[in-house]
Amino acid sequence: MKKAVLAWFGHRFNKAQSNALASVTAAVIEPLEGRTLLASVGPQVATIVADNRGQVKLTFTQELNVSTVTTNSVRILTAGADGKLNTADDVAVALSPAQIQYGQKTLYVTAGTSANKLYRIQLISGTGGIKGTNGRALYGNTGARGLGGNFDETTVSANFIAHFNTPAGEIQVTLDGNTPITNQNFLNYANAGAWDGTIIHRNASSVNATTLAVTKSHFIIQAGGFRVNNGLFDTVPAHAQIQNEPVNSNVKYTISMAKLGGNPNSASNQFFFNLADNSANLDAQNGGFTAFGNVTNAPSKAVVDALDNNYAVGPASSANFFTQTNTSSNLLPSANGSQGQGLFDNLPVQSIPVINAAGNLNALRDAIIIYRVSFLMNILPTLQAGIISPAVVTKAASVVTPAVFSTAPVVSTAAATGGSILTAGVKKAVWA
Repeated sequence: MKKAVLAWFGHRFNKAQSNALASVTAAVIEPLEGRTLLASVGPQVATIVADNRGQVKLTFTQELNVSTVTTNSVRILTAGADGKLNTADDVAVALSPAQIQYGQKTLYVTAGTSANKLYRIQLISGTGGIKGTNGRALYGNTGARGLGGNFDETTVSANFIAHFNTPAGEIQVTLDGNTPITNQNFLNYANAGAWDGTIIHRNASSVNATTLAVTKSHFIIQAGGFRVNNGLFDTVPAHAQIQNEPVNSNVKYTISMAKLGGNPNSASNQFFFNLADNSANLDAQNGGFTAFGNVTNAPSKAVVDALDNNYAVGPASSANFFTQTNTSSNLLPSANGSQGQGLFDNLPVQSIPVINAAGNLNALRDAIIIYRVSFLMNILPTLQAGIISPAVVTKAASVVTPAVFSTAPVVSTAAATGGSILTAGVKKAVWA
């Protein structure tokens, strides 16, 4: 896998960096590299996960004194004028308090760096630095033999693992190596932040025409086409449709692209997770649906299951809640006056009783929002990573395909039936 990572992103490593990279775990979660966690000292970083757009999640062995977690004690650095990372002219990214969130032994730092730009995370110890609730200073990895002092780590390369942050937890998906066009399309959307705030707009279900009772089919959950934008339901702008790559099977826990009916080469911004082995249906239907990745591990699979099982699906009548007060003009085309009706008949929501009691559908309160879609970075202690040049990961030319991500938006008007996976449109999308 590591060879594929290096070839795909085209980053050149010296021998020391290549040897160092071998110590990075396959899950890209670094558990302090086997060092003993010491109860007698201050808080230590237990795990760290970094993505390719400057968000870092760290967990700690002890609770931190939240007053010591500040813009002075938490730093993200990028390469300075010399274009190299981990040198004296590294530049600190200006962070606001809102970009540093701490709670329950977990710290999120969101620097908002450009996609695939390598960076460094630094937590300051000592006087004025991070302390535990026991008053002891952070026990980092920059002291003698890597013990004690500040905590300092560096991202060294991006990889094939997509990361979804959802209200049910985090999902990691490893992209397949035999779907390069779809991979590039997915990268483009994720790297642009287009899916930050996208909603799960469909959990395929059947609706009783008389009682409006909903029965989940445990078939697929679908996202990517719609989002919450300024508190309103809105569309995710779609770009050029891509070539179908139906080389992998739509088995359980794979991720695939949705598309228009009768058009195999129409995938753009919508994707779905297979909740069951759907290969008998989806591998042949409409030229076959492109499965391009696999949910990586058991915790991620549990999150997919939770997204299916833990949220109610709104009845067809819920479409009547879509009005100008909660929906952008993109979903309320004056030409047909649909007001979103029929668009989200299989919409998963936090609580139907809450919606009924309020008499309205509120995007922020009720939708199942995927907060962020990005790619993970391999990360090493800065002392081990050494000086890195260039400090931006570049993609190999072989994966860049023409006409994958144009600037012209495409508005779909597809309808879906039964066991189909179609791109949900703006003007009409009736799920049966």
